[in-house]
Amino acid sequence: MINLIYLLACGSTLLITLMAVRADRQLRPRNRLPIHWNWKLEPDGFGSRHFALWFMPFLFGFILIATALALHLIPPGPINKVGSPEEAVTLMIFMAAAFIGIKYLYLKAIFRWVTENEG
Repeated sequence: MINLIYLLACGSTLLITLMAVRADRQLRPRNRLPIHWNWKLEPDGFGSRHFALWFMPFLFGFILIATALALHLIPPGPINKVGSPEEAVTLMIFMAAAFIGIKYLYLKAIFRWVTENEG
């Protein structure tokens, strides 16, 4: 089960990174992209293309791999509330799916903004 936890963490990190690579290739001419949206879903913060595309893979990858290490190295108890390997796998699947979904929606919002503001 431990190998599955690491496979989920590394595989989802790789997928999120590949999503950023593809977006980076498609958005090459743009230097600044939205990085934050207000409650009306209008961009209100902008940053460099590299920051907009690469911050999430680094952050999510760090969180996923740190979680996998914690589930593996910290025994169940007051700090590690996961009581079984099946619960650990479920947690990793949930986190991986959430992070992949967040990255997908984020990139979709960026591409929508680019399409609306071409010119």
